[in-house]
Amino acid sequence: MKKKYLSLMKDTLIFSLGSFGSKIILFFMVPLYTNYLTTEEYGTADLVFTVAQFLTPIMSVVIHDAIIRYGLSKDFKREDVLRVGYYIIGVDILVAIALGPVVGLYKPLTQWKWYLSVYAVISIVDSIQFNYLKACGKNRLYAVLSVLKTACMASLNVLLLAIKHIGVRGYLLANILALCLTDLLVFIFGKYASELKRSEHDSKLLKEMLWYSTPLILNNISWWVIQSSDKVMIEYILGPAMLGLYTVAAKIPALINVVISIFSQAWGISSITEYEDSNDSTFYSTVQRMYLFVVCAACIIYISIIKVFMSFYVGVDFRDAWRYVPLLLVSAVFSSI
Repeated sequence: MKKKYLSLMKDTLIFSLGSFGSKIILFFMVPLYTNYLTTEEYGTADLVFTVAQFLTPIMSVVIHDAIIRYGLSKDFKREDVLRVGYYIIGVDILVAIALGPVVGLYKPLTQWKWYLSVYAVISIVDSIQFNYLKACGKNRLYAVLSVLKTACMASLNVLLLAIKHIGVRGYLLANILALCLTDLLVFIFGKYASELKRSEHDSKLLKEMLWYSTPLILNNISWWVIQSSDKVMIEYILGPAMLGLYTVAAKIPALINVVISIFSQAWGISSITEYEDSNDSTFYSTVQRMYLFVVCAACIIYISIIKVFMSFYVGVDFRDAWRYVPLLLVSAVFSSI
């Protein structure tokens, strides 16, 4: 009984080092963004990523979740699972080329359509490759490369925003280049070339993975509607400047999401393992109670300090964003449930 709890705690700690380290770096990047980008520029850049996040589950058919599910299964060869992931990447590249002109029809994104398309494809590659690391049990490598990815992103943002002063283009390029670099490192250190050489085409596995992941498209779009669709509406109704303020306000609830995402990554592995071994219902209910306690406590602490904190955390033009944070924090708790 204790073994499965210890395993969950161990995986949570490892993912905490990667995710929390990454989020802390990004957290300290917000002052850079709010001092070197106007509210309009920050809003526009965030809109590009928001629309990309809507497109990626459709383009990828959420195959990265199937990578975890079938990569941990004993019924199939793990390297064949990776091969299926790369099949999807090949299709996604073609889809992205076709989608670029369509996305460009929306005026605020016309100038940035190819940045959005490239970011969407690279994000899918990132999800597939990092999830395969978890499926292989290479959690320490996952954590290290996650921190490295964010460090690269931060360094490139400093270079392109603070030194080169190239605004929205610099912000987008920093994120794209950081993903490209770390995806290359994952491929090398994860020894994916040798994995692919050993792999074989498995039609049954391909069908099962698609059968598993395709319904999750609607699940991911539902999460996008809950967490991000408001950004598109704000930009459309109120303009990019208000979206910039809202984006900064949403950074604080994102800290609640750090707690959620760290645990969820570990839970994804433990829940599958436990289900296949003994399916002990008390394990699930005990973990849920602990989970809700931590999330609610984090929300209370953040709300108590938010006004003072925002007065020195962001640039002058963004300080009114604190007014929107408490309600967003409460919504983050409900979202986690």
